[in-house]
Amino acid sequence: MRPNGSQSFLQQRRFQALSLFENGLIPVEISHRLGVDRRSVRRWKANYQSRGSKGLEAKAILGRPTKLKLQDRDKLQKHLMRGAEACGFSTNLWTCPRIASVIRRYFHIDYHVDHVGRLLRSLGWSPQKPEHRALERDEKAIRTWVRYHWPRIKKKPKKLKAHLVFIDESGLLMAPLLHRTWAPRGQTPILLQRGRTFQKISMIAALTVAPQRQRVSLYFSLHANANITAHRAGLFLSLLRRHLRKTMVVVWDRAQIHRARSVTTQHPFCHLTHFPAYAPELNPVEILWSYLKKNPLANFAPKILPALAAKARYHSTKLRHQPSLLRSFRRATPLF
Repeated sequence: MRPNGSQSFLQQRRFQALSLFENGLIPVEISHRLGVDRRSVRRWKANYQSRGSKGLEAKAILGRPTKLKLQDRDKLQKHLMRGAEACGFSTNLWTCPRIASVIRRYFHIDYHVDHVGRLLRSLGWSPQKPEHRALERDEKAIRTWVRYHWPRIKKKPKKLKAHLVFIDESGLLMAPLLHRTWAPRGQTPILLQRGRTFQKISMIAALTVAPQRQRVSLYFSLHANANITAHRAGLFLSLLRRHLRKTMVVVWDRAQIHRARSVTTQHPFCHLTHFPAYAPELNPVEILWSYLKKNPLANFAPKILPALAAKARYHSTKLRHQPSLLRSFRRATPLF
């Protein structure tokens, strides 16, 4: 049976065995070092003595020829790039059974579902988790905001010598976000968590960009079993002003608490502006929330609410001392 490995890897192992022969090692020692049978080592030596270096070349075994020709693969990729909805499916997401049915429909070839993944990898595709997008999004309005409004907003901090501030709110529940973990095959791990609880931690955070050195900083506030109201949002702006001691250009979403009169009229030191509707990917604080929930807080199921608050406060404070990571949140948005 042909051993696992590419053609170049197999040849490299054979030449390595030959060099160990020249160093005086016996076939048993060489087989233990390389993890092969000692009879294979003796056969390599005999082939080298009879045919030279050509005797150590590994044959390229191509396997069964592919059912789809190269030109058919190009046609298949064009069908896939049109989207699943254009091929008659209810959603615009591709799965292996759907692609197998497309191959059967257009090329009259039956492809097993397990082999479709290998075919897609050869085309440069990979399995990916889709992102959520709201049906109410106005893509044209978002592109217009990024192209015309954002450049004017970005110039304001330099003119006013003010901090550019991105703000957003989020919530942490007692039930954690579950991530895959390792376990013996067939034994699904179990994570115990609190049930029938509506306790939560509400968080409001700001990523600030200094006007001179473009230093990125993080400020946050936690509220147990409470929603972020307009009053709390205004109080957060006042505390932020006390820390920064400069005018702020604040960019946040169009939530009702951000448009409340108590927020827009009582903070003259803030130049408030809003992201376009249903465009969370533009806010770097949204990426910060994603990092917290998918990394340090993933699979964390506290028994009591103070434990969740302590964990969130600890990792948020730890983020404040990682400026390179904070800068990566900003760079991950289409704005920078």
